[in-house]
Amino acid sequence: NRKGQNVLMLAAKYSQAKILDALIQKGGRELVNSIDKSGRHSLSILLLKLSNDFKSIRDKGEQKVLVNRAFRVVRLLVRNGVDVNKLDLNKNRPRHYSRLIWKLTRRYTKKIDRYLKEHGARR
Repeated sequence: NRKGQNVLMLAAKYSQAKILDALIQKGGRELVNSIDKSGRHSLSILLLKLSNDFKSIRDKGEQKVLVNRAFRVVRLLVRNGVDVNKLDLNKNRPRHYSRLIWKLTRRYTKKIDRYLKEHGARR
């Protein structure tokens, strides 16, 4: 796309865990840490999109579903070697974006931030 995002990044961005897993299994693991024009990789792209989507959804049930789908993708990316400390062009790490979500609501999103921290992510 015009942002320089490949198919793996787009699958992550839209929390498509099954598609993402299939891409990784078919040799896409090397793309997990590739970057778009903003210097973001698949994990940062997912978390930024999640923070933007979260702002527009007020229903707690929908928020929970959104976070659970994203969390499955986060775990899949981490298991397949995504760099949890990769800086983008704005000097932000993936955990910065997870904390943006966490500030909106701590109800569901704390688990993503905690998971990244447990896997070595810094702020």
